[in-house]
Amino acid sequence: MRTIFTLIFATTLITSNAQNAEELIRSVMDAQKKLKTVSYCTQRTDTFTTGDTRERSGKVKTIRDEADKEFGFQFWAKRDDLNNEVLYDGRMTYDLDGDKKTYRTITNRENFYHVLGAPGGQMVFKDLLRLDTSKAKTFEVKETTDKYFLRMSYADNTEYNITNRFKLLTIDKKTMLPIEMTDHLEALEKPQTSHYIIKDIKINDANLNFDPADKNFLQAYQQEVPKPNKVLQSLVGKSFSAFSLTAFNGSTVSSDAFKGKVVLLDFWEVWCGPCIASMPKVQKLWDQYKDKNFLAYGIMNETDQLASSKLLVEKKNFAFPMLIGNEKIKQDYHLNAVPLYVLIDKQGTISFVHEGYSDELEKAVEKLIGE
Repeated sequence: MRTIFTLIFATTLITSNAQNAEELIRSVMDAQKKLKTVSYCTQRTDTFTTGDTRERSGKVKTIRDEADKEFGFQFWAKRDDLNNEVLYDGRMTYDLDGDKKTYRTITNRENFYHVLGAPGGQMVFKDLLRLDTSKAKTFEVKETTDKYFLRMSYADNTEYNITNRFKLLTIDKKTMLPIEMTDHLEALEKPQTSHYIIKDIKINDANLNFDPADKNFLQAYQQEVPKPNKVLQSLVGKSFSAFSLTAFNGSTVSSDAFKGKVVLLDFWEVWCGPCIASMPKVQKLWDQYKDKNFLAYGIMNETDQLASSKLLVEKKNFAFPMLIGNEKIKQDYHLNAVPLYVLIDKQGTISFVHEGYSDELEKAVEKLIGE
């Protein structure tokens, strides 16, 4: 495969009228700025250092999001051979297993790129909507009558013995968008290549059936219980960290009121689908035990979403108190993902911590109320 790519790039191209790299990159980025939605089919072939080859295909739907720092777009993607889908809505990622009817989430932005390793995510061709030229050391441009070829070469990584790293993009002259890519490297002089071919592209299609805010699967799927977070679990058995926060209604809520009561802290954000889907369960606990020395508080931290959060709480008729968090409470409770549930017993000791809603929370509340 490497030989074929080399021959194509070296012998079948004409170069007399080729744009220089800077002009070509600018033209591609200008074309990408005009995109609103793009759907396409991907054929991907991976050739590994062992010589093994893997071929996959799938479908992708995207909505351009210029403000998004991670990808530059929101997306849904699915491989043809598996009943798995991925969704990225600009705030968090969802990895859905259609056979098990379960889903996993990633809310930590530092880990968003992990979704591209999921079966559906493997079909996403990032450079189609946001051309990535970062870290490239040299650029070379060639062309045929209907295509440009942009080759970006990268420095060797001596620490991991990676050499001859380059990315070769094929750009359609009609749309000025990348439609094919070869990502190549050599590890200990053994080649490894990922090759993407993009087909059936539909640009700014008014009939695109994709709304990142539509998460109907939350009603039919169960969230997969993540592995215990050792940092969070280290809180169990310790005294809770005291705080004083402002409630949505403007009053001040102090943890001094927790003495002799069972307290549930529900950390959430308005953009978090699983947070909202689980709130009725917290409301049910509140309704059931509020007259039995039980307190429940919702705590959101993104103050730029405060107006939207208040509107949602009002619309959903959630009655348990909502508080506005701060950096200290995030640090004290190791808040890196939402929803996060922290249960405190009548002695002020943290007895239960869990990322994502679990039925075990209800059992833990019932047990503490009865003690």
